[in-house]
Amino acid sequence: MNLISLERIAKAYGPRVALDGVSLGINEDERIGVVGRNGAGKSTLLALLAGLTEPEIKALRCGADPGFNDKQEQAAYATVRALVSRSDLDDQEYAVAAAELGEQALVELSALVGYYATLALQLRIFRVPAP
Repeated sequence: MNLISLERIAKAYGPRVALDGVSLGINEDERIGVVGRNGAGKSTLLALLAGLTEPEIKALRCGADPGFNDKQEQAAYATVRALVSRSDLDDQEYAVAAAELGEQALVELSALVGYYATLALQLRIFRVPAP
């Protein structure tokens, strides 16, 4: 039984089609990776899976605060912003993140940010051109 199911999902931004006819099923014990070229719809797919609203997606794309109402979403957003901009959390940021997300989720979130930073570093070092 699927924990998440998508059937024939379509999403466009004006004339630009991001997703067209995407179907996906994810079981509870499965982990997935989303791989594709720039502009292929990876972020759009993940945003839809996460349940982000159109205004939240637009704010995130522009680097603006999406104004999440949920405390866990606020904590995750603030944590990622701090890690990406300063590579650290101050004591207050850590306390909020640990209280709202739990330490295990904080470990996973910091690892994800670290993986992304490492990949971005390697792409810069080896001058990998955009597709």
